[in-house]
Amino acid sequence: MLLSSAGRLAVIYVVGDSGVGKTILVNSVCSKPSVREHFKERIGVKVGKDAGISNILSLMSKELKKENNESDNENPRSKIQRRLGEECYLIIIDGRQMSIADWNAVIHALPKNERGSRVVLITKIKPQFLDHPMNDVHEIKLTCLNQTDCRKLFHMRLHGKEEDEQNQTYLPIYYQRVYDITGGSPLAVILLAGLMHNKVYPHEWDRVLKYLVSAIEKRL
Repeated sequence: MLLSSAGRLAVIYVVGDSGVGKTILVNSVCSKPSVREHFKERIGVKVGKDAGISNILSLMSKELKKENNESDNENPRSKIQRRLGEECYLIIIDGRQMSIADWNAVIHALPKNERGSRVVLITKIKPQFLDHPMNDVHEIKLTCLNQTDCRKLFHMRLHGKEEDEQNQTYLPIYYQRVYDITGGSPLAVILLAGLMHNKVYPHEWDRVLKYLVSAIEKRL
């Protein structure tokens, strides 16, 4: 999906709620030597809500290493077209709040070469192309953990090893409360395990969990 020696520009959506590990997954995969060697040019930008195509292209342009005799005043769109036009490139856009209009404008601004280039969009919801449908579009959807996997992750982060089924450390009710509080979000599970790391006695767990439940209820 990501690595290809040829082919049209392809788009990969990494979709999921906050905290499911989208950015961690993308950074982990794209930092591998095989990926870094495959793509001649690599750009990574984070786009806020209503950023506007001019700001987005400016951010992308600044990620390209300056070449000798290259003007600082070159139009960002022109620079992107010139530098990426004949290259196999990888662009990663963290655009959780990116508008459809901006997303369409970005795709329009990129060179459509046959070098196997890729654009990865990290987002909560897969946007719809309004005016330029592409054939090579992929989606990776990440979801929250179920109760069993939530328990495994929490125990692993807390103790650095898998739970011994024959000698369970905590009562099932505690794991149920961990799941209820985190909703199975991997990031939330990891953070909660960090809070509990030095809590040894049940009353210490009760105090922390009670506080978190109270805080959540006040936000609702």
